[in-house]
Amino acid sequence: MLTDKEKKVAGYFSKNELEISPRPFTKAAAALLMQEEELIAILNKLSQKKIIKNLRGVLNHKRAGYAKNALIAWNMDGFTCGNKDEFIKKTFIDDDRISHCYKRTPHKSFNYDTFTMMHAKSVKEIRNFVNEKGAGFRIKPAVLFTRKELKKEMLSLGSLL
Repeated sequence: MLTDKEKKVAGYFSKNELEISPRPFTKAAAALLMQEEELIAILNKLSQKKIIKNLRGVLNHKRAGYAKNALIAWNMDGFTCGNKDEFIKKTFIDDDRISHCYKRTPHKSFNYDTFTMMHAKSVKEIRNFVNEKGAGFRIKPAVLFTRKELKKEMLSLGSLL
């Protein structure tokens, strides 16, 4: 259960970026009408409660040269090259180009259960990754390249808390 102040702080950081400065919490504390020390204490409590995993910057991947991306659907039931969990960790989770990795219940008309979002400098880089990593699968991975970004924003939990 969260206190009202904890809800307020979590809601604030779900909608607002952390200022990049020598004292990054000063502006947030002022906006929340509290002292910086109090804000930091609340953030520590939220971290201990596992509400906040971490506070970090978000890289603009397009400006960094990673202008291509694709959702890649994998059928792990068709994986034939050893331990699935170890493969997922080594191939997807430990690869910095993969920003998301989810296990989902397959749909009968789209029989894939693992989904990754890959960011790369070129379509060729993504295709090479899929061809190399997909070699041990019975069902070829489905690659869905992004054509146009329609919505991308920080998740705002303020009204949900």
